[in-house]
Parts: sequence; structure tokens; C-alpha cells
Amino acid sequence: MKRIGKEDIYITSSSLDRKRESFARLIATGQDIGDAYNVVFHTNLDEITAFEKGKELCEDEYVKKRINDLFDDLGVYSTVTKENISVTMKRIIDCNASDFFEMDRSGMMRLKPIDKWTRTMKVAFKGIRYTKNGMEIQLYDKIGAANTITKMMGWEKTIDTGGTQNALASWSDDDLRRVLDVKKTGNE
Repeated sequence: MKRIGKEDIYITSSSLDRKRESFARLIATGQDIGDAYNVVFHTNLDEITAFEKGKELCEDEYVKKRINDLFDDLGVYSTVTKENISVTMKRIIDCNASDFFEMDRSGMMRLKPIDKWTRTMKVAFKGIRYTKNGMEIQLYDKIGAANTITKMMGWEKTIDTGGTQNALASWSDDDLRRVLDVKKTGNE
């Protein structure tokens, strides 16, 4: 355990405490080091002192690693788009379990070597489960992928009628049957 500065801030050799986690998150989102220190530790230190204390905290190996991890996460997050996700979901839908197998010289089905797998196969592959009868290729859920694409494209939304309503919408089934019976027989 190591003490930082005059405040009662202790760094342990395990994971980050709540304040250091908050500090790392603020730094990773672009907050000034001194401002982040003052916000997290509820201090009103002058800019230079807060910067020095924040800089000292940033030099801690666990805080530094967490800040780097958060920067890395933000980099990945910024590349997530509807297009990227829909392409991935479409690949899952397009892949079949039979794509993973090939016939060997003796006529037996064998798992294709990984270097022969297509991008579609790699995206759809979830794992291999060994059973008493051999192995089972596990793929990601095609229906779940289709539902994800449907939601992303907005195809599951109800149609906006602009507030208008069908005049027959409030009629009961019996009322509709009576009207149909009258039309069939011609009696009113």
C-alpha cells in the first residue's frame, strides 16, 4: 500500500477503487488532469497543484493501465456503426454448418482447416462442442441476427397513419358479420 500526497489516498496493489476508476474515466474522455482530480476528490485546489496531484495519480501503474484500456475501448466504440453490425449479422445468417466441412480422399467428412475458412465462417463460428459421437460445430443464432437486422433497419415498426383511423376499426366482430350477411343476402 502506498500513500499519495497529503490527502488520505491510498493505492493498493489490487483493482482500482471507485475514485481512481472515476478519475481514469474522466481522463479517458478528455477531461483535464487537474479538473478531473478536483472533481473526483471534491477539492478546490489551484490549477497547478491539482495538475501535479493528478499527474502523480496517472503515474500509478493500475490507473495508467485503466486509462489506456478505456482509450482502447473508446477507439473500438467509435468504429461501431449500423453498417458494421448489419454486415456481421448478415454473415451469420448466410453461413451454414456444412460450410465448415469438406470431403477427404477417403470420402469422409472432415473439418476444414482454419486457414480455408471464409470471413463469413469466422464471424458465424461460436465454438466446437465435443460429444460422444464426435464433434458439433456451434454457430451464432441466425434468428437472433435476423431480428437484430430487422430492428436496425426499422422494419418492425408499425405504420404511422398520421392519426387517421379506419372507420370500421371500432366495430365489433358481430357488427362486421351483420354487415357482411346483409351484403350477401341483399336484405337490409
